[in-house]
Amino acid sequence: MGGSLGRSLDDIVPLLKDSDDDVRSSAWTTLVELPADVIVKLKDHIVPLLKDTDWFVRESACVILGKFPADVIVKLKDHIVPLLKDTDWFVRQSACETLGKLPADEIVKLKDHIVPLLKETSDCVRSSACVILGKFPADEIVKLKDHIVPLLKDTDWFVRESACVILGKLPADEIVKLKDHIVSLLEDTDWHVRESACVILGKFLADEIVKLKDHIVPLLKDEVRDVRSMARKTLVELPADEIVKLKDHIVPLLKDTDWFVRSSACESLRTLPADEIVKLKDHFVPLLKDEVRDVRSMARKTLVELPADEIVKLKDHIVPLLKDTDWFVRSSACESLRTLPADEIVKLKDHFVPLLKDEVRDVRSMARKTLVELPADGIVKLKDHIVPLLKDIDWFVRSSACESLRTLPADELAKLKEHIVPLLQDNRKEVRAEVFALFGRLEVTKDLISLVEKLRPALLLHFAAAAGDWPACSLLLRSGFSAEEKDSHSDLAGRLKSDFLNTKGGNGKAIARALQDDNQIEAVSWYTMPLSGWAAFFDGQHSVLVVKVKDFAYAIERARSVQYDLISQKLEIKHATKKGLFVSDWEEVRTVPHLVQLEKVAPLKGADIKLGTSPSSLVTYLLSFDGYDVGRNNCHHTAMEAFNFCTESRQMTSLPVNLWQSCAAKFVQFLGSDLANGRSASGACASEPLYDDVIRHPLITGSKPREWSSDGQKKEYLQKVGRGSAQYQKVKDFVMKFGGNESEIPGFTIEKIYRNENFGSYKKYVQHLENKTAQHECWLFHGPGGQQGYQKIVEEGRGFDDDFRSMTFAAYGQGHHFALDFRLADFFAEGKSKHEPKKTRRVLLCRVAAGKPFDAKRLFPYVPGDPKSGRTDADWTKKMEEFNKSKPEGHDNSWIGDDRALIVGKGEMAYVDYVVEYTST
Repeated sequence: MGGSLGRSLDDIVPLLKDSDDDVRSSAWTTLVELPADVIVKLKDHIVPLLKDTDWFVRESACVILGKFPADVIVKLKDHIVPLLKDTDWFVRQSACETLGKLPADEIVKLKDHIVPLLKETSDCVRSSACVILGKFPADEIVKLKDHIVPLLKDTDWFVRESACVILGKLPADEIVKLKDHIVSLLEDTDWHVRESACVILGKFLADEIVKLKDHIVPLLKDEVRDVRSMARKTLVELPADEIVKLKDHIVPLLKDTDWFVRSSACESLRTLPADEIVKLKDHFVPLLKDEVRDVRSMARKTLVELPADEIVKLKDHIVPLLKDTDWFVRSSACESLRTLPADEIVKLKDHFVPLLKDEVRDVRSMARKTLVELPADGIVKLKDHIVPLLKDIDWFVRSSACESLRTLPADELAKLKEHIVPLLQDNRKEVRAEVFALFGRLEVTKDLISLVEKLRPALLLHFAAAAGDWPACSLLLRSGFSAEEKDSHSDLAGRLKSDFLNTKGGNGKAIARALQDDNQIEAVSWYTMPLSGWAAFFDGQHSVLVVKVKDFAYAIERARSVQYDLISQKLEIKHATKKGLFVSDWEEVRTVPHLVQLEKVAPLKGADIKLGTSPSSLVTYLLSFDGYDVGRNNCHHTAMEAFNFCTESRQMTSLPVNLWQSCAAKFVQFLGSDLANGRSASGACASEPLYDDVIRHPLITGSKPREWSSDGQKKEYLQKVGRGSAQYQKVKDFVMKFGGNESEIPGFTIEKIYRNENFGSYKKYVQHLENKTAQHECWLFHGPGGQQGYQKIVEEGRGFDDDFRSMTFAAYGQGHHFALDFRLADFFAEGKSKHEPKKTRRVLLCRVAAGKPFDAKRLFPYVPGDPKSGRTDADWTKKMEEFNKSKPEGHDNSWIGDDRALIVGKGEMAYVDYVVEYTST
């Protein structure tokens, strides 16, 4: 193998010396894009090239050696070190970068070779030398301090910034000695340098920062957001005891004319003890009315995030704010009081109830949450005060009262049935939906049926069917009402029967036969059918798995069971039906309209199927799972579990269903339809990251990529990619493969592709890539969320600034969100407008240093009402943010949701590689 590759190498090397630039570049690309394990076998052929007379060959050889594992580079370092004195600076830089991949203990041994490079004439070589020194331990940096400090005045901004970063590793007592040098950098012409200087200041003690406040405060008004953000962090991340010392200097900033300064000051004071915040209440409350929302929000957080015992102390100061003329102040006060114990909230009921009728919805909603999120024992105490609200003239108050009663124990709820049942006739659908949810928890007794029958059940059932309240229909049927009842508009009964009862594949009556069938399964096929009801708007699909034996075929599906499914069923199959598992005769199911075989899953036949697998063993296995759940155990999950049970040769790890369906399931469930409650409740689940398709395998050296046409230093960073070039085709193919095509986005057309050539941003990315736990570098999409986001990330060249993380999407906590599915990025695309559907918009194709991610959602699933996961979405998101801040050891980032979206914690872990401009209808 090695000999054959060596002969190929002998053919390629002469092309590195070709007079044609394109030929040399192609030869170089051919070599460097070889897999690492293949290149290592060429070691004996490449090392001699380090002494070639042509500089391009020497540099290419050096770059290729940089792809070797670190232990191999250690053995070859004696061949590489001489190149640090090469006559060509390109070669010196590449040698420097290759040696930079050595372990820290080996790099330190090269100190005498690296330090002279700090005085190199080439900016690139000096910067590469700085990068290596950044890997030295702190004790070595102390010894080299006198060589590094002069670099703080270097002509190249990257060298100045790198020197600043290196010195930041010094112990605090050593850094303080360099105070005058660091302070001078706070006025540097380059914002990267100012930002790095700010980072070092964050390591100073409070008394030192007080002395430097006149230098730090102006940075809060810096023209570049990164610098402002870092200056803010310098204040915000100080310990509470240090903030107390600085308090008198920070408080005046709450009245600064610059909103960012006010917001920063507010955030820094949030760590003060409650008694200190009480003293400052006259400064904080006006900020709740600030003209800038960011300031108002920060003041709100100051109140809201105080512990419950601290809020109790502040209660007398907060309660009057519930009547403030400014709605934001009222809402903030309401939210802060939500953490009070139930007995305290009972005392404040006369203040909260009027807020349920507030003219501003945000205030009403916050008051509602205060009631709804109380624990069950708290609601029991408030019960006598809530029940009268069920008759309030305001529908929002009635609905809020109903929702708050959800947490009552069943026996307590049963006592209220005479108050609950009449609301089944409420004229507002929102109230009926809440009442139906309560009604569903009541035990169906003769007394309850008698009470409901007084409401003229036929009219009520038809009214619910006409309104599309399928959960209501289900609950009424459970109470014994017949779907055959007719009113003056008999078509409603027909609609009820067809839309509600028949949105299923089979009747589930073949399960008894399956449990006794020990025949070998001969074939397995996966079928889908479109959902009805709300889910039809999302192109939702329902899955049915067909299992064939020699003389019979079973249709297996999972769905929520309703009252009709339990009527006339034999006792032995009621257990399965209650779990939502339906096994039917395939001959009956195959007549369902629009039932089609799923092309993405090839049928199992013959040798694909495990020996000894029978309908009996398969159904017994499926009965071991919990009951139906739209998000975690729906028809698709069951189909995949059954498919995998039948085979070992083609195990499936992801669901081959529409990605949007998981979003649709959550949305439809929120609307109350639960996907029509039929054989249709299907929420698409996770797809594992397709590493084979996504990993870029580019050459990462730290020097500018070969395909760039500029040096990446000027602000016009975007370079148009020629439509006929290989680069254009490569990007286009990737976009189309992962959702950017006409079948997924109607009328989708790529107009232009631009390459982003921003050396400063790219250099930072490379440094972070090298520090990742695993070298998983992915191509993923990002929607910048509007013109402002696009300008900041691309046009201004800031990249993924940590201060505008989650600017477009934050459902899973703080971070930069990237997706493999183009359609998700399209949702947040720059330029997207429903009013101008054909307007050109942009999505960013990014290199992402994924490293080794962990699945935060699987480690910490959200279970509504489970105190371990948080009582609300907001509580869960807060816990997710905590996970994202401190990853488990050995992990870098977080996969979320469908496993094809990634949260990246730090902006330097991603780089905008290309900008895709497109239109669609």
